[in-house]
Amino acid sequence: MSLSKELDYYERLGLEHGASSDDIKRAFRELARIHHPDRNPNDESAKDRFQLLVEAYDVLSEPRERRIYDLFGRVEPNGLPIETQLSDFVSHNVSRVKQWFGFGGTSKNTVADHIEDIRVSVLESWSGTSKRVSLGGNVLSITIPPGVVDGDMIDMSEHIEGDPKHFVRIHIDSKGRAERHQNDLYIKQVVPLGLAQKGGPLSLNLPNQHLRIQIPAGCEGGTALRIRGKGFPTHRTNSKSRGDLYIVVALRFGVQR
Repeated sequence: MSLSKELDYYERLGLEHGASSDDIKRAFRELARIHHPDRNPNDESAKDRFQLLVEAYDVLSEPRERRIYDLFGRVEPNGLPIETQLSDFVSHNVSRVKQWFGFGGTSKNTVADHIEDIRVSVLESWSGTSKRVSLGGNVLSITIPPGVVDGDMIDMSEHIEGDPKHFVRIHIDSKGRAERHQNDLYIKQVVPLGLAQKGGPLSLNLPNQHLRIQIPAGCEGGTALRIRGKGFPTHRTNSKSRGDLYIVVALRFGVQR
């Protein structure tokens, strides 16, 4: 099989559309082992082939996204990631998506569903947070769980009687000192030059938790200090494990006044 963007996600893994989750996992592991760039150091196209496999597995290994993908069929090369297509699809047809996902029976009500957009920071999406939102003339408190991604929908209909149905859609604000890369969290942290030269402990006050890390002697600006298991929850793989947290050192010169 020749891997290409023209193949749908099942074809990239050499599978039929009715493949089980175990089949998907097994196929990905076998193909990833073959096409991994580390095993093909002299093949410049290995990285692209491996990325095509990862893209397919990321969707097919997650039940909700796989179900939406099965409804869309082959994804046309329109330059949009599947999350963007999914978000637009849901916002225009929430009631049908609810039925497909098993959120309720067939509804005869044709009143359009109401979607309220809220923004959270990268750190809030990592730690989880609560927000107050106005829905249906009511001000409600909404709990946002750790690990949400841009475009996630939260059903608030049980808190509001009657129609239309109400949903909150999450938007991640990428501005700030924190960035998300897959399930890893990167935080830019200013470190005094003296501490970076001599080494020593540094306290970090993060949402909902306090961390204390050790700055190694001779630490340079741009150094990423890894803290295992403190990143985002790995929901896609149905695992309770988390990604990693990286503290990216930014040196502060001079004396703070």
